[in-house]
Amino acid sequence: MIYAYNAIHWDRVHLGLADLLDAATPTWIPKAHRPTQADLSAFTDRAMKTADLPPHR
Repeated sequence: MIYAYNAIHWDRVHLGLADLLDAATPTWIPKAHRPTQADLSAFTDRAMKTADLPPHR
């Protein structure tokens, strides 16, 4: 999903949490291929926990 999102919303510097969550919930994906609410909730939870991790150095 993020590749398709990035093709439309090119950001040469940074794709962050908001971009990832936007890419996971586009309205242009046919309903048959959209994630279920449970999958989306689990994905959002994991993405937010990952975003909270300290930077790797």
